[in-house]
Amino acid sequence: MTVFREALSYAPLYTLLITFLACYPLWGCAVVGFGAIASTVRRSPKRWYVPAPGDLEEARARYPVVSVIVPAHDEESTVAHSIERALAISWPEIDVIVVDDGSNDATRDAVRPYIADGRARLLVKPVNEGKSLAINDAFGLCRGELVLVLDADGQADPAVFEHMVPRFLRAPGLAAVTGNPRVLNTRTLLTRLQAVEFASTVGIQRRGNAIWGRLMTFSGLCTLLDRRAVLAVGGFAPDMATEDIDLTWRLQLAGFAVVYEPKALFGMQAPETVGDWWRQRLRWVRGLAQVLRRHGPTVFGRGQWRMLPILAECVLSLLWAHLVLFLTVFWAVAGLLGEGPPEFASALALFTCIVLIAGVLQVLFGIWVDAGSDPGIKRQLPWAAWYPLAYWALSLLTVVRATIPGLVRKPSGVSTWNVPRTRES
Repeated sequence: MTVFREALSYAPLYTLLITFLACYPLWGCAVVGFGAIASTVRRSPKRWYVPAPGDLEEARARYPVVSVIVPAHDEESTVAHSIERALAISWPEIDVIVVDDGSNDATRDAVRPYIADGRARLLVKPVNEGKSLAINDAFGLCRGELVLVLDADGQADPAVFEHMVPRFLRAPGLAAVTGNPRVLNTRTLLTRLQAVEFASTVGIQRRGNAIWGRLMTFSGLCTLLDRRAVLAVGGFAPDMATEDIDLTWRLQLAGFAVVYEPKALFGMQAPETVGDWWRQRLRWVRGLAQVLRRHGPTVFGRGQWRMLPILAECVLSLLWAHLVLFLTVFWAVAGLLGEGPPEFASALALFTCIVLIAGVLQVLFGIWVDAGSDPGIKRQLPWAAWYPLAYWALSLLTVVRATIPGLVRKPSGVSTWNVPRTRES
């Protein structure tokens, strides 16, 4: 008991920890929010003009061929629908390549009708070597220098290339344009909360990061890449748990730009069970920690100042999550041993309420901003309050569980993948 009393009475350190715990979320919401507002009011590039079907030959000569790589492992339930949606993108010439990465189901059978009529090509890998190597192997087969990497559950809006391709022609140093993922299977509370997350956290964060000219990550589900830039940095890394975060950092550290295009909408299937969600998020957090381990020191090199805010955001967010858990356990044990409430308990409770209110306001702001591109997101408004109340707590646990292993263990071997899918149109 004396130990707890002395710890609680050591005001300088305790005050610092409490101040960081209470203020960091507010500071983060403010910085990202202001950045998102500034990014939103910027004028977006005009939509690309695609000629009428009668001018197809002229259009093929004028507009670049765009390749679409669809890496697939055990995706028989979704891959055909993704191919259909890729072929329906409004663009003169699209080159679709499906990579079957050692599937154990009928993925190849689902793809064969498109191979037979010449609308797609199939690369068969007998052994599951992971998404990164699947994409790298397909890069050599692409007929286009612009390559869309589309997950096998991804459903592209027909206008995505009209919004994404012009970005490359206006910015010669651009390596990637990432689209706006939308959750399609919003039939459970968990998937509805994920739909809110992609509007209020992922979308707002990417808009805010855009002010610095750098992103924490592009979306592995739906990103249009300059093939030459990707090959220049060595392609996708097969040993990293999150190949998208790793490649985003390597491209930006090499001097290339990565941007976010919110009008390029892509539907996706979100995990429907807590178990599937938990495994996905552990991989995401572990992958981020691996990237910080491998590339974090490079950010302090010459000419990398734009990456410093991204690095600071990542590190402080991970520290905040661990501090929340540590102080929660500390206070619980102190209470069981008969110690009184912490000296700053009332102030902390007030700040907690403010943080939750700020979280709800961020959700509402994110949904309002995203509604300009996806009006259907407004249907998730009833779940706005649940997101900071319950979903943040679950996400915090995944951060605490996966950060340390990702930081201390050097990535080794090939990171394979197998994600359960269910189709939802």
